[in-house]
Amino acid sequence: MTELPNRLAFRDIESAGDYFNLEIALKFGIFSAVRKGVISLIVGLFAVSGAFAARNSQKLPDGLQYRQIKKIILKDTRSTFKSAERYFNKGKNSLSDQHYLSAIEKGEKFYGIWGRAWVARQNKDYLAAGKLYTEAFLLNDSLEIFLHDYALYLQQYSQDWDWINKICTRLYDVTKEEEALSILLEAADRLNQRPAALKSLQELARRYPIRADVQVFYSSLLYESGSKEMAIEVARQAISITQDPFHLKLLVLLLTQEGYFIESAQACEKLSKIAPRSAHTLEAWGFLEFQQGHYQNAVTHYRKALNRDYRLSTLMSLARLNVFYLNEADQAIYYVKAILNLDRDNCDALYIMAEVKRRQGNIKAALKYSERLMDLQPEHPQTYYYHGKLYMQNKDFHNAVKYLETAVLYNPDIKRYRLVLAKAYAGAGLTDKARETYTNYLNEPLKDLWQEENMLKGTPPSPR
Repeated sequence: MTELPNRLAFRDIESAGDYFNLEIALKFGIFSAVRKGVISLIVGLFAVSGAFAARNSQKLPDGLQYRQIKKIILKDTRSTFKSAERYFNKGKNSLSDQHYLSAIEKGEKFYGIWGRAWVARQNKDYLAAGKLYTEAFLLNDSLEIFLHDYALYLQQYSQDWDWINKICTRLYDVTKEEEALSILLEAADRLNQRPAALKSLQELARRYPIRADVQVFYSSLLYESGSKEMAIEVARQAISITQDPFHLKLLVLLLTQEGYFIESAQACEKLSKIAPRSAHTLEAWGFLEFQQGHYQNAVTHYRKALNRDYRLSTLMSLARLNVFYLNEADQAIYYVKAILNLDRDNCDALYIMAEVKRRQGNIKAALKYSERLMDLQPEHPQTYYYHGKLYMQNKDFHNAVKYLETAVLYNPDIKRYRLVLAKAYAGAGLTDKARETYTNYLNEPLKDLWQEENMLKGTPPSPR
């Protein structure tokens, strides 16, 4: 999923000194109050939530099923394991657990303990499951399929970061696959352990200097933590060691964000040799062209990418380019409608549609889409702020006041909100309330009612 960077930094930049609630803002995409960094996007792309869907609770995990272990376990325990699985499949977890315990008593400890851990997990006895998983790990710390199952359990239920880190690191040592890194980051997010995760990735990057997946993860997390120079250094080195189109695309996103156009172009050229028709290749070229200000070229590449892989994120990139950079309203509407066909409650698409209608002078239609935004984000102050501004443009100051007051109520710290509300009070003839809301409102110029929307067209980074 490649997205154009969200440049909505809804602040009056240097004069206002405003700030926004980052946690709320990041939930709202293009209509959020802060710019969603490209590296946040990269980390999100690695999230395990989609790749590792919840297992079917009525089925034993791979590696524990009887047909897979019958030639490995002790002969006199085969019927015991077969019965344990049969009872589990029938939902008779207690009997299943008894048979796994019997297998342990007969000498088949590892698979018996793993089976008991799985049953306890399905019974939501997570304390017992954790102890049993640990016992099994101490007996066998090298079986890939067990380590993967254990890591997923820890990612979902454990509060012990050190143990999560140990198991995920061991899983990567055994598999050399990025699932382990994904699970590690998911757990770090859940436990607010990103700094610790960065240290873990640093160690893995040191141990595996030619493993591209580790280097890409490490570079991404470095960038997100503010260590941009080191992140760029790692990313530039990673270009030479990876042949994976997805990794190369992510490196292009990172490097172009900082203006490293030459290195990004080299990565794109490598992509073109490895996978010339891949959506990853075309999206990487599109993003590079966008960052350099070549918007029509960017559209061309994104259209080709869409033909290769019809994805919502590519449709969104095309919609944004057409409305905010090329002023092609009809094209923007075309892509937004395609997005809404896939996801009728997509807030980004609804906001873009409202903006298109506003720019066309159709405030009534803009208000309709803005109302849907408020319905979908009832506690998001930006929705009310935007809706109030629409009424202000229509000189309907009394309605503008109502929605702008709500925006200020949800976030009174943003000076821009209070300034616009004060102007609305003044327009409605409520001068005293205007002064009370923003003492200096008469001396504070409202440079542009639609300043935030104009800030979508941020200045591309200087080439380095």
